[in-house]
Amino acid sequence: VHPSTIALMKQMLEKGEVDALVPERVWQELVRALSENNPERFFEVLNDCGVLAKLFPEIHRSFPSAKRSLQNAVKLSLKAEVRFASLLHQLTKQELNNFCKRLKAPAKYQKLASLGITYKDLFQKADKLSAEEILGLLEKLDAFRKPERFHDFLSAEEAIFNYDNKFSIEHQKLGEAFNKSSKIDIKKLIADQELSGEEIKNIVHKARLARIEE
Repeated sequence: VHPSTIALMKQMLEKGEVDALVPERVWQELVRALSENNPERFFEVLNDCGVLAKLFPEIHRSFPSAKRSLQNAVKLSLKAEVRFASLLHQLTKQELNNFCKRLKAPAKYQKLASLGITYKDLFQKADKLSAEEILGLLEKLDAFRKPERFHDFLSAEEAIFNYDNKFSIEHQKLGEAFNKSSKIDIKKLIADQELSGEEIKNIVHKARLARIEE
């Protein structure tokens, strides 16, 4: 970006013109940037001219860490929502809610980022979790009903905690556990049985747990 353009952007900020931007336009430009090959440049330029702190104060407060996670996410996924989740990983759930409400972010972006914030600590210690705890995490992530989102969650978390460009032990363990436990034939398990919803749930849970423990 030419220095004269940076100077002009600073002037616009000083004159309060940034305040006139409507949330829909800001969100549109954010998603557009996240979909590019080098989305970090968008935030670097905004930071250079002082606009980042104005438009995205949550990102500005942890910019070095957010930038690193975003750059990792670019290597792992083309999806804007995965990159969004990695970018905002240091926020609290309330801060994320406020951010998404202010910019009128679609639900799928907020949900994935929220899952990342809520369960990032469990992801980080996945290699130390028992089979029961791993299955519990998969169920909390609704992995069996929404497998694509589960894999997006893994990519976003990998971007946050990955430092050597190799899939982490945590990523591998959760992915393997999901692959094993998602291959059970539920219809076969409950065939010709009159069972309540809770009974079916317990049978499926035990079958999935057995697969993870193998």
